[in-house]
Amino acid sequence: MSWTYGLWVEHSDAVILWFYGPAGAGKSAIARNIAERCDLENILLAAFFFSRSDPNRSNPKSLIATIAYQITTNFPETRGKMIASIDRDPLIFARSFEAQVEALIVGPLSELLDAGYFSTPSSRRLIIIDGLDECHTPAVQCKVLDVISLFFQKYRLPFLILVASRPERHLIHSFNTGSLREFHTTLALDDTYQPYDDIRLFLSDNFKLIKDTHPMKTHLDPAWPSIDLLEKLVRKSSGHFIYASTIMKYVSSLRHLPPTRLDVVLGIQPPRHARDTPFGELDRLYQHILSTVEDIETVLLIIGFRLFHPAYSMTLQDLDHFFLLNTGETKILFGDLNSVIDISDADPRIHILHASLGNFLLDEARSGELYIDPSKIHTTCMHLCFQHNQQCTWACFPSKVTAAIPALDRSNVQPSR
Repeated sequence: MSWTYGLWVEHSDAVILWFYGPAGAGKSAIARNIAERCDLENILLAAFFFSRSDPNRSNPKSLIATIAYQITTNFPETRGKMIASIDRDPLIFARSFEAQVEALIVGPLSELLDAGYFSTPSSRRLIIIDGLDECHTPAVQCKVLDVISLFFQKYRLPFLILVASRPERHLIHSFNTGSLREFHTTLALDDTYQPYDDIRLFLSDNFKLIKDTHPMKTHLDPAWPSIDLLEKLVRKSSGHFIYASTIMKYVSSLRHLPPTRLDVVLGIQPPRHARDTPFGELDRLYQHILSTVEDIETVLLIIGFRLFHPAYSMTLQDLDHFFLLNTGETKILFGDLNSVIDISDADPRIHILHASLGNFLLDEARSGELYIDPSKIHTTCMHLCFQHNQQCTWACFPSKVTAAIPALDRSNVQPSR
């Protein structure tokens, strides 16, 4: 909020704030809260929330039109000019983004812009675009950023724009190249903001709500859940709100006894029906993220190795060598998984951000084709060890005859499909 008020001194010149964080960290909830607060304070100009599950909100074609509509709602005096623009060109919504910006935003706001209304920090000049990573394809997402840069590069609009998304590779590249570099600053949603405390409070509040309002509340122990169970859920969240919100939706079902549903979440008892899964929303998120990976077989192989051999904390260079990859190939393979797996230059190792990702990949009923079969991972790694041992033997004893071990064909080394 300091940035929206112009109080973030070190970034006071930035007109775009890229607010990013891993999948399920609570970015959208925060963006909605900011939108509500800024609307009450008459600072919000418009907001658009992308969502891959809603066809109307996963398509960028409605972005400019939605922002334009909200402008007419906040400034009724612009409606006449906007209607006139549409009358002049009824196909304007099918035109390029640039043409839409000029006809539906710049033109209708011209009088307010000329009067300097948006130049004051207390004016309605904040635009929020949330979930950019859920918009159509990576190429289209980058196109949206190009349009945003037009606001400042060509039209010099005195707006502030908050963009929230996962830190996808193509978005990082777009923000760090071209004109966007000079316009934006970043804010990472990470452990600095003590997410575990917030998640603990969220869970406590929701369990209290269940005990106060659930139809079966008379059958609930006032001490349920125990402090130990609550802390176990907090740890399982790995600091990400999507885990907490997903399980609370499941546990709070009005058609079931909450303690029984919580036992299913904790694996104490199986669900009564195969379709009765507590992690449906989380599973769909993981499936969506992993669907963007090109060489998914090799990625799952490396993730499986990391899950089953956590003591071997290999660097990316070590992984390149062990899995017979070209130098730097592991980093490239995982480039589309920044929102669930962290690889930093300071610590070039694979860090799985969600503990629940491993649970998903090791449960065939949940992950389906993405299932990681432990026996195949162990067998593959054993063959790799034999091959590396053979190479060492040849290097140390080149004049000796060694027993041939069949060369490993990495194309056949895959997790279970």
